[in-house]
Amino acid sequence: MIPIRSFSGILFDMSKKPRPHPQFCDEAEERQFWEAHDSTDYVDWGKAERVRLPNLKPSTRPIGHGRA
Repeated sequence: MIPIRSFSGILFDMSKKPRPHPQFCDEAEERQFWEAHDSTDYVDWGKAERVRLPNLKPSTRPIGHGRA
């Protein structure tokens, strides 16, 4: 095992190859899947990079709800 500490301080195993991403029929199915599974099995977080979003503005509406 090659332990790597993530940005959040969590250790994960870099020697494991990530599994392929599952396909979902809709957002509800995807949400249910990720509530029960760990993303470190599917994403190589060792390749993640920090990003800055300087123009991001606060919103008064939740994202993904009330789409017209």
